Amino acid sequence: MIKLLNANFYRLKKSKIFWLILLFTIFWAILTLFTKYQSIKKYNSYIEIESLIFNFIYLFSFVITIFTSLFLGDNSDNTTRSRIIIGHKKTHIYLANFITILTVTLTTYSLYTILILIFGKPLIGGITIPFSSFFLKLFNLILTLIAYSSLITFIATTISDKVIVTILSIILYIILIFTAFLLVSRLSETEYYTSLIYNKETNSYTNIEEKNPLYIPENTKKIIKLTIPLNPFGLSLLITSKENINLNLLPLYSLSLTIISMALTIIFFTKKEFK
Repeated sequence: MIKLLNANFYRLKKSKIFWLILLFTIFWAILTLFTKYQSIKKYNSYIEIESLIFNFIYLFSFVITIFTSLFLGDNSDNTTRSRIIIGHKKTHIYLANFITILTVTLTTYSLYTILILIFGKPLIGGITIPFSSFFLKLFNLILTLIAYSSLITFIATTISDKVIVTILSIILYIILIFTAFLLVSRLSETEYYTSLIYNKETNSYTNIEEKNPLYIPENTKKIIKLTIPLNPFGLSLLITSKENINLNLLPLYSLSLTIISMALTIIFFTKKEFK
């Protein structure tokens, strides 16, 4: 498998997409710090530097979606067939590809985090939460990135057509992120909300309590709370929220998603015919 990894990393060094992602990451870090610094100077706003690191994961996941689709999509069936003919196992081929994607994911996200921490402290201030909480949240977010990468790698490995891989990967990204934000926002809805009604006769406002049509019953809430961690972006929202979440349990969800995705990929990929 070492030879497969060496071949992948050689392709990576020659890949324009990879270098564009690195440049984009550096550009985005500089742009983010500059705009936040200007906001502080102009509006005297308060900015938590850790939020810049945590919230980047949603945009970054889309970048990784495109990279994985294109990079593994370029690794055609002919290449895979050639590797199998010379004696490489399908499992090793998949693992080499997955490790390559993880390397890009972790390296790029780490680069962004380091840039924000180093240059962000003199510009907008240091971390506002305890370091133990910061690193625990960051560790959990990295695990969700690994879980998400495993899902995208599953699509890119089991489907041959690069165009279909890209389309399906983007659709999956949209569905997962939309579902996560929708469910989390619905959970925060209260049963009643207060409306101000103006009375012309008395020239005054009256508070009227009305039933919230978006409110979810408690039994349904319990089911939703169990399903949210099954979505990598749902996990990310739980990790970055200010609610009292047991961060020590969340890695179990991320690791479970990763293991299931890897197992399914190996099963489907090993059964795939290369004619």
